Amino acid sequence: MGGSGNQDMGPPPPVGHPPTLANGSLKGTVPTIFDGNRKNTKQFTQEFTIYRMINQDSLTMQNAYIHTVLALSFMRGSAINDWALQQTESLYTKCNGDPMNSIAPMYRMDDECIWVEFGREFRQAFANTVSEQRTYSELASYTMGTSTIDEYIAHFKHLLQKAG
Repeated sequence: MGGSGNQDMGPPPPVGHPPTLANGSLKGTVPTIFDGNRKNTKQFTQEFTIYRMINQDSLTMQNAYIHTVLALSFMRGSAINDWALQQTESLYTKCNGDPMNSIAPMYRMDDECIWVEFGREFRQAFANTVSEQRTYSELASYTMGTSTIDEYIAHFKHLLQKAG
């Protein structure tokens, strides 16, 4: 313990696995707080997905209930507070039940259906429909113009992917 600053973190992780910190903390850049602005939905989703991927071996990310609550903890602002509160209460009831109202738990906390349902409800509530409509319009009017066939196909595939 002599102040050298070196701490024994055990053997190195297996090749191909990111190192796990001894204190179990999550790694990577924390996602930007999502305030309910639909223009930021895709950015938030991408940032949280990357954060989840970097930390996929942590207990936090292996438990659907906890990583759903973690996602909710990054959602704050007047445009999302009511939705986040409703989701939090619903999630708690789905996994813990509500004995006072004779409601039994519907899911185990490690059931991936929790995350899938949450993701679907998030996309329904905060999809950037203006961006989607713009993409569909661009796709409908897209022509090859002066592009090479490879450029045309690449951009067309990109638009298809954006359109969903």
